[in-house]
Amino acid sequence: MKKQILLALTTILLSAQAFAAQVKVNVHAKGDKGKSIAVVVEGQQYAFKLNEEKKGSVTIDIEKPTWAHFSYMGDAFWVMLYLSPGNDVNIDLDVTGSMTGMPRKLSFPVSIECRDGGLTDFMVKYQRETSQTLMAPFKPEVLSFSGKDQETRFDDMLNFYKDEINKTGISDEYKTAVNGFIKYNLANAYLSFIFEKVRNQSVKLDDDYYQKLESLIQEVPGMIGMRNYHDFLRYAVLYKYNRGDLKPIEYYTKAAKEMAQFKNPSIKLQPMSIYVQECITRFGAKGTEELQKIFLEQANDPRANKWVESLVAQYSALDKGAPSPTFNYEDVNGKMVSLESLKGKYVYIDMWATWCGPCKAEIPHLAKLEHDYVNKNIHFVSISNDAPKDKEKWKTVVKEKNMGGIQLFANGDQEFGRAYKVKGIPRFILIDKEGNIVASEAPRPSDPKTRELFDSLEGI
Repeated sequence: MKKQILLALTTILLSAQAFAAQVKVNVHAKGDKGKSIAVVVEGQQYAFKLNEEKKGSVTIDIEKPTWAHFSYMGDAFWVMLYLSPGNDVNIDLDVTGSMTGMPRKLSFPVSIECRDGGLTDFMVKYQRETSQTLMAPFKPEVLSFSGKDQETRFDDMLNFYKDEINKTGISDEYKTAVNGFIKYNLANAYLSFIFEKVRNQSVKLDDDYYQKLESLIQEVPGMIGMRNYHDFLRYAVLYKYNRGDLKPIEYYTKAAKEMAQFKNPSIKLQPMSIYVQECITRFGAKGTEELQKIFLEQANDPRANKWVESLVAQYSALDKGAPSPTFNYEDVNGKMVSLESLKGKYVYIDMWATWCGPCKAEIPHLAKLEHDYVNKNIHFVSISNDAPKDKEKWKTVVKEKNMGGIQLFANGDQEFGRAYKVKGIPRFILIDKEGNIVASEAPRPSDPKTRELFDSLEGI
């Protein structure tokens, strides 16, 4: 009898422990059934749908408190959650109106209930306030600050939010979590200085800036699953090495080596796979063998091997020295111009469109290049990707902006762009005098590296 009672008690205790190692996320989206709802925990996605009452739920097994990413309508709306075993979460959304503003902006009314001492309420309020722009909370007017000033601004903002957290009455149990959340949300925003530098070469970042950046590159187990933490590490490690003194394959490889030092696969594998993909798709597969090896050793998965093999096979055709895909398009006077007809000179190609703002921003820089290299052995070719119906608009823009070089209209044909895996414009391509690829993704005219590249060409 005693054994039976003991067995029954053990069963009850084990059941209670199993229940406590779970958390249930309940969602009610007023005004919409919702077609894409998910909670992502440490890389694992728990997707579900709402019923006719616009309610739905998912039960997640977790052994300890962890960060999670709740998304509604894909990435159109998302918010971070802090999940604890046995502490169910109730999310109410009002999506009756249309969503406006930038992606990731908390543009729907949302309330989240769970027993966390006010942590979730604070996070929702904070995310709503700081998700308005990519640059928040580092505004464009502070881009000219020195690295020391930028570091001071970061620390001041971190201390400000620590004080705000203390005022909320969030329990000590959750303060460490929310302080970490604020720290790496700010750290991710700190990268906006680098992103702006990429777009605007006049932005200078000194050693003090990079020292602060490097100090934030840490493996913090309590941050695993927090999206901005993972985003920060991915970019910060890469840009730590991409400072202008290394070639792309070199800095991608160094970044992968550093990522490989992290212990948790949830931290390192996705960034490393992105480094491999970005490097090969942007600069070709040649010379990326070490980068591939570093990633594959960490992934240790046959599926990763197949993925890399497929990627290399696709982009080897765009390696430096490979024969370029060709084109035959009409110019502004109705004459057909093929790539073959331009052999004997280097060919710098601009893939653009009249509706593309960044494309048009490069036009003055392209004109300056054309002027400075007018007597050199190089053709400047612009290929419009406008729709066939906009052909006259294209001609008008070419005339109004006094665009030089060879102006061609693709007339809806996408074969050349597809062959070069063009996923966005503007895109610049450099081809040698024999019709072979020099750079499948050449620097833009506004980038000083373009002139360095031109000046390094033999026989230009």
